[in-house]
Amino acid sequence: MGKDKKDTQKKEKRKLSVSRRDFLVTGGAVIASGALSSYGFAKGTEKAIKTEANTANEDNFMPTTERRNKMNTQSLDLSVFKEFNFEKPPIGVKFLLDKPEGIERLDKKVPYCGMVCEAQNRNTPFYVDIDNHACPLGTFSLGYDLPKVIEGGYLGPELKVFKEAYANRRIIDILPRFGKDTVKYIAFSPMDKLSFTPELFIIMTDNTSQTEILLRAFSYTTGKIMTSKMTIVQGCSWIYAYPYLTGEVNYITTGLGFGMKAQKVFPEGRHIITIPYDWLPVITLNLQEMTWVPPSYTEEGPEHDRKLFQKFGITM
Repeated sequence: MGKDKKDTQKKEKRKLSVSRRDFLVTGGAVIASGALSSYGFAKGTEKAIKTEANTANEDNFMPTTERRNKMNTQSLDLSVFKEFNFEKPPIGVKFLLDKPEGIERLDKKVPYCGMVCEAQNRNTPFYVDIDNHACPLGTFSLGYDLPKVIEGGYLGPELKVFKEAYANRRIIDILPRFGKDTVKYIAFSPMDKLSFTPELFIIMTDNTSQTEILLRAFSYTTGKIMTSKMTIVQGCSWIYAYPYLTGEVNYITTGLGFGMKAQKVFPEGRHIITIPYDWLPVITLNLQEMTWVPPSYTEEGPEHDRKLFQKFGITM
């Protein structure tokens, strides 16, 4: 078989794969969506590798403070996430020791958990410092001390979240958190406005079908187990600190965390998925390559599955 013929077959196979992804299951309905780019991520990845390598070489000659202030340019092609048509844009987050350059400071106080929502609604990048936090539990996640009444677990029973202080205290002692004085600033940016490499990429899905596609992309080439870690209070620790410190993808269901529910930060019944940066190329590439809506999910599913099982000698 000639080289030209092989190349043509490969392109036709990719076109078929793309055509199967040209729709999303949204709340039980199938809607049309734009075709995905066949080679965008591969090019973006190559560019990212070169850019980050060059940036690393340049950074070696910068003074320490200047190097910490410098916001590395986002170079991954994340356009595949636009195909979901999320109601609210994905948000990139970066933790910093020194004040970031080229980004405005948020002009009000917001609970830590609500800063993602603030970034979604503003649709413009900003950074926050300790004075922007409206919740002491949020600053605890960043390594700051708690008032003793909260640290001892005495507030939870008064809020009717726990029966006794010991139950509240157990949660406080196991919460993931940053080391003291290691994070002074946090930058937030909608995906389309990203000017820095996000250390966390946070998505709020509109429905379970979108969540399923994203979590399947996480497992598609890795076989990784999907896990959701959350405590009834201090949901922000599981959105930010846990994925950052462990490198694990995490997702939570809105409406289950006490503080987020009480403050009505997010609409209930959605999923918030936090992707650490080292998982972002994997999930992005898998989204570009995999079939978003398998035949088994469609109206032709039963007949498709029957024939497939029959082919392998399996009786349904």
